[in-house]
Amino acid sequence: MENRGIIMKGGQIIADGPIIVGSEINFNKNYEDIFRKLDEYAELLKANRDSLDNVEELLDSISIIGKELKSGTPNRITIKGVLAELASSVSSVSSLATAIAALKVTILGIL
Repeated sequence: MENRGIIMKGGQIIADGPIIVGSEINFNKNYEDIFRKLDEYAELLKANRDSLDNVEELLDSISIIGKELKSGTPNRITIKGVLAELASSVSSVSSLATAIAALKVTILGIL
């Protein structure tokens, strides 16, 4: 019988994304959940408009992330940079800061 797993003795595996093991594995990136979360985050930004000075720029940033993901070959550096700027811009509003942190984990986990 052929070994189809991972045997590891010591050391560590550090992954900055999914690790998939097995035969005939097919990993399809489905961004629909992320697009839904981007829409939800945009609505959250609008709901907190009074607490932020630059809501329109933040909404444009959400749009940039969506366009990158729809491109078929998303630029990870661009997405990480936009997410970092979003996080910095909303740090004074705890609900937004928490939501962007969760969004960041979700997006970077699939890229």
